[in-house]
Amino acid sequence: MNLMQLAKLDDEQAREYLESLVWPNGPVCPHCESRDCTRLHGKAHRLGTVQCNACRGQFTVTVGTVME
Repeated sequence: MNLMQLAKLDDEQAREYLESLVWPNGPVCPHCESRDCTRLHGKAHRLGTVQCNACRGQFTVTVGTVME
C-alpha cells in the first residue's frame, strides 16, 4: 500500500490495516503474549479493543507502540 492509499483510509480501515501488519495470525496479548483473545464489542468499548482470556487484560493494536 502506498502513501496516497494510506492517506485515504478512515479510522476503522487504518486500524484494520495496522492489525494485519502487527498481528498477521490474530491478536496477541502484549501483557502475557497469549493468543487466546476475544474482541470486545458494544458501546462500552472502543473499536478494536481486545481482551486476553488468560490474564484478562484489555488492549488495542497500538499498546506498546509510539501511537499509544
